[in-house]
Amino acid sequence: EAYIKLTYNLLANRDLDIVCTLRGSSHDPVRLRIREWIEQYVKARGIKNAVAGEVNSASRTVVSSEYFSYMYRAKIIVTSNPSDWEGDFRLCEAFAGGALIFVDHMYVPRPNPFIHNKHIIYYDNNNKTD
Repeated sequence: EAYIKLTYNLLANRDLDIVCTLRGSSHDPVRLRIREWIEQYVKARGIKNAVAGEVNSASRTVVSSEYFSYMYRAKIIVTSNPSDWEGDFRLCEAFAGGALIFVDHMYVPRPNPFIHNKHIIYYDNNNKTD
């Protein structure tokens, strides 16, 4: 119940064009690179209704209303798998938000994989123009 509250209307208030809440660091260089690319993209195109970077300092041990507000207001969410594994809470939270999701490729076989251009948009995290 803490993840989906009646205060969030999944079909209304999509006022943020792009949301990328990746923090990134030297320990997670892929996420840092993707966040920087999104920051550059938003600036180069003059997109005003975008969020690129950390929205608060909450961790996965709490439910952040502010964070979920961004997820539910986004039209597009750009995320990236952690540098050391595939799939994480951010990806699941993005799906719960109902926006179009961009995520880097995942290679581990799954019984019911996400389909590119149908469920998700996959990108190459080494190619800035992909």
